[in-house]
Amino acid sequence: MPLHKSTRASRLDPTMISAPLGDFRHTMHIGRGGDAFGDTSFLSTLGPSPASP
Repeated sequence: MPLHKSTRASRLDPTMISAPLGDFRHTMHIGRGGDAFGDTSFLSTLGPSPASP
């Protein structure tokens, strides 16, 4: 007897997707080769790192 059942992922329907929030900003570009350019300052908005003991 399997430990967990395999279930198929539920399908998305229009009621599961929100309307545009008005906060979209195109701040950077990642090229086909993986090179990136643009404003990456948003990557540091995760908050301060925990203090080491």
